[in-house]
Amino acid sequence: MGRWLRVVCGSGERDDLSNSRSGKESIWMIRQRDFWIYLLLSIVTCGIYGIYFWYKYTEDVNTVCYGDGQETMNYILVVLLSLVTCGIFTFIWVYQLGNRLQANAPRYQLSFQENGTSALLWYIFGSLICGIGPYIAQYSLIKNMNALATAYNEYNSQPTEPTPAP
Repeated sequence: MGRWLRVVCGSGERDDLSNSRSGKESIWMIRQRDFWIYLLLSIVTCGIYGIYFWYKYTEDVNTVCYGDGQETMNYILVVLLSLVTCGIFTFIWVYQLGNRLQANAPRYQLSFQENGTSALLWYIFGSLICGIGPYIAQYSLIKNMNALATAYNEYNSQPTEPTPAP
């Protein structure tokens, strides 16, 4: 779930997190995440898996959205700042994350209806609906990131023609 996989273009080699000295370009493929597995494992581990999940999620967001001039904050810092601000920083982080995903969708010929405002509204007012609002917001963030990850993987897995030597 969300592990990084390196594919070395043109060689058919695949390995996890090792350096290639072959001179071939390496591309990090991003795996899909499943909301229901995230929810189940978060419940079973009393929230510990949730912290790990969102930590890896933000790393992948930074990879997919690289070059947009922004960086999604490390989730461990989000947790710590949320503790200091009594949870308010979580709302800011969700808002920024939703807007970043929506802003980067056109780079991959995608369009998202959900943005930071909709995620924030689900977090705040959706909590009044039996507390399921934040889960709806998380589901939409995961769904949008999965769409971006698929497009990112497809874009980066296309073979490129070799550049002729001078």
